[in-house]
Amino acid sequence: MLDSLRKHASGWIAQIFIALLVVSFAVWGIADIFTGFRADEVAEVGDTEITTSDFARQYDVAMQSMSRQMGRPMTAEQAQMFGVPAQVLGRLVSQATLDDVAKQFGLGISNAALAKKIGEDPSFRGPTGSFDRLQFTQLLRNAGMTEDMFVRDQHKAMLRFQVSDGLVGGAASPEAYLKALHEYRTEARDIRYLLLTAAVAGPIPEPTDAELTGYFGANKANWRAPEFRALSYFKVVPADLAKPDAVTEEQTRANYDANIRDYSVLERRRVSQIHFDTKADADAAAAAITGGKTFEAIATDRKLTPTDTALGLVTRDEIIDKKIAEAAFGLDANSVSGVIDSDFGFIIAKVEEIQPGSVKPFDTVKAEIKQKMAVAEAARKIIQTYDEVEDMRAGGETLKEIATKLAVPYVSVAAVDRNGNDANGTKVADLPGGATLLATAAESDVGIENDAVRIEDNGYAWFEVTAVTAERDRELSEVREKVVADWKKSQTEKRIEDKAEDARSKIAAGTAIEAIATELAVEVKTAAKLLRSAQPPADLAASAVSAAFAGPTGHVAVADGAAEGTKAVIVVSNAVVPAFDPAAADLPQIRTQVSEQLANDYMQQFLVEMQNQLGLSVNQAAVQAVIGQQQQPGL
Repeated sequence: MLDSLRKHASGWIAQIFIALLVVSFAVWGIADIFTGFRADEVAEVGDTEITTSDFARQYDVAMQSMSRQMGRPMTAEQAQMFGVPAQVLGRLVSQATLDDVAKQFGLGISNAALAKKIGEDPSFRGPTGSFDRLQFTQLLRNAGMTEDMFVRDQHKAMLRFQVSDGLVGGAASPEAYLKALHEYRTEARDIRYLLLTAAVAGPIPEPTDAELTGYFGANKANWRAPEFRALSYFKVVPADLAKPDAVTEEQTRANYDANIRDYSVLERRRVSQIHFDTKADADAAAAAITGGKTFEAIATDRKLTPTDTALGLVTRDEIIDKKIAEAAFGLDANSVSGVIDSDFGFIIAKVEEIQPGSVKPFDTVKAEIKQKMAVAEAARKIIQTYDEVEDMRAGGETLKEIATKLAVPYVSVAAVDRNGNDANGTKVADLPGGATLLATAAESDVGIENDAVRIEDNGYAWFEVTAVTAERDRELSEVREKVVADWKKSQTEKRIEDKAEDARSKIAAGTAIEAIATELAVEVKTAAKLLRSAQPPADLAASAVSAAFAGPTGHVAVADGAAEGTKAVIVVSNAVVPAFDPAAADLPQIRTQVSEQLANDYMQQFLVEMQNQLGLSVNQAAVQAVIGQQQQPGL
């Protein structure tokens, strides 16, 4: 909701403060804890304080936003990794800096100007298009803000805008910069190239014993055996405990009836609507339709496109206004309603298509429902099972004995490394808990009783380490085949590199690329109109584009091919820079983007300098306290 309130802030300068004022500052991250702060203060710029409540509120908003993007609650550790605390504090420090500058300049905003600004915010407009106090109150409540809090925030934002507008409001893009940017972005190059693969290297003979021994000795770490652990485990998930046969027919039928929508395909209708401000206009349009005028013609008369009128293919519940939904779902296909006196004004609706609904018969989903109900019941008892297992462990029973009592498999893994691979380098299949179990096992040892690991499907896994094999250097005899294969690969790549460099030198000295292609038995390939921002041909790596722009026409370079170990010899055959057109259609957008970048750079420099002059101090103890308090319960 806060994003909704902010997105209509006037001007691109305001956008800079709302979205881009996350400047770095030297104080954040140092080890010192400043003293002399009040308990409710996290930072101070000049005479302007940032309270712990403000920081906590903004940090919570940021955490919720990131959690929505991730699709799961963000932990405090993840927030630290993504730099969320620093970003939030940086933004608040930037705002406080501007607040202090505004106070120094004696800036102010009249109540009338503030009220006008809030009243014109599109977020608060009701069905009539004007300010709606009910909408205003509801949005603030949803955002956890009082009216006083919002008004104070807006007052400060307008004062900051005055400072910013005076400082960077006139920032403009230099024409010389725009021209250079245009040349950089639009220059197009044609290239001719040779792709060198293993075929040009020819067959690689078997290595001698001396060669192989020397290669193995120089690269022994490549074949080093990691530390392995032997594990035994059992897991319990609700599905293991589920007893679908215990679910009665009556319970299954009741669940089916209560959740019939889960087994239904709801009827959908393609609905369009025309909105009228007055009933008189709506009645006149309805009369015209009765007289033979089409719904589409009425929409055209009102300068509405199909996109303006379409609600799409919707179910009854997806139409917000129940009066419109009732009317639309009472019509036949390709028919038009009368005037609907809806909560959003006077509406005429049309149904263009009907997709009938359907329901899966009970007998076809009965087994599925029983299984689902049994798993749900087992999920409620999983903690009880967890406690039972822990009681048995406390009583001295082994994991194998417990698994037997629970009638679940007791699985042994002969060897697994930190990455989940066995001694042959193959992934160990179906390891419960995945990376969590592996990390826990890597810190454990033989004879240590380990905590249960929470695993997928709301279950638990109990494991023990039965043996540990330390990492070691393998002997050549253990990995001879792999070493031979790697040696041949390295020899092939070396030959390709040598031939590519030889070809580059010859072409740069004047030999035609066709002659080199014949010598190497490869074809001459071409690519036209390459831009710096473009993807290269499919058989070239991205670095080939940089190589193509590293010199003038005639430039010869070696770049990587898309496939590992391949090389490309590239010749720039042509370079074209379109003339700079001051009237180009895309130039206004580019000019605005460059101006915004310049303005943001100016503003960052201004903020850092003002923080140096005013004095900036951060109460890291208070910051860390807020971050600790904001951790999600149970994480």
